[in-house]
Amino acid sequence: MTSQTQQAQCGSQVTLNNQQLSTEAIVLTKESELELHRKIKTLPEHYQKVIQMYHFQDKSYREIAELLQIPEKTVETRLYRAKQKLRELSAKEEFM
Repeated sequence: MTSQTQQAQCGSQVTLNNQQLSTEAIVLTKESELELHRKIKTLPEHYQKVIQMYHFQDKSYREIAELLQIPEKTVETRLYRAKQKLRELSAKEEFM
């Protein structure tokens, strides 16, 4: 058994994408992901769709445009505005 495997079994270190991560780092990463998904769900549906398709389904602007039957430029604009709104939400939460 390798030392990495032993560490992973003990719960102190885990290798993910060739990086050593502590259990604490993994938990914090997971919490950040959950928080991001929560924020995305507060966006209008048309912003949610493009965020999901682009960032989580790895679709191109062209693919998204074809699937949603909208111009590519609209996809670009919606992604930009969605990211702006997510930044605003994050900034508001920091001050609370």
